[in-house]
Amino acid sequence: MTLRAALAQKKMLDKQINSASMKAFTTTKDNTEKIINGLSIEDWEADTKARWQSLNDKIVRREAIANAILNANAKTYIEVPKFKSFDDINGDEKESLSFAAAIARKNYYKNELTSIMRTITNGVSSVSKMYTKRVKETDRYIVERVNNEFGNTTNASSTQRANREAELNAQYKVDLLDPAEITKKMKNAAEAIDAYLVNIDAALGHMTEITEIEIEY
Repeated sequence: MTLRAALAQKKMLDKQINSASMKAFTTTKDNTEKIINGLSIEDWEADTKARWQSLNDKIVRREAIANAILNANAKTYIEVPKFKSFDDINGDEKESLSFAAAIARKNYYKNELTSIMRTITNGVSSVSKMYTKRVKETDRYIVERVNNEFGNTTNASSTQRANREAELNAQYKVDLLDPAEITKKMKNAAEAIDAYLVNIDAALGHMTEITEIEIEY
């Protein structure tokens, strides 16, 4: 069967095994009871044995399929964009990875790398808000400072006030420092990760449809 069919069957078997394991394999009765769950005692016992055998058969097949999938994941290779770093996440260079490595790469991008990016982006957003707040506070401070300094001076010119404001602005100017250009890089990284996940999903999906595996048990 194809790898995709094997994955689907493994998922189905997991569901069936879980459902079968929740049904009772033992019960109690007294000598007056002749029926259990609508079955005669003999039929209930036969049904229970059959359900137990079926459960075990499903477990055996599920494990055989799981092993075949693992073997295919280790031995089947696909080409994916090469992972480097946030500074080179959009590179065109390709690399060959086993299914297992490609799935691990996908999970790393989807979980850990996305979480790291989110943490950094939240930090950038927090600093940006702080920058806006500090700029407003500084502007208010300068206005109050100039008003206090020139409040009782009747002969102060508008040029003097403007010069004093410029002097204070230069002294208390608030800067937003982003020496590594993180703001820009995180935006690019978010787009690149989304594109990477789409591409690797498509590559894995295509290969699961054409890769044949053998189930042995």
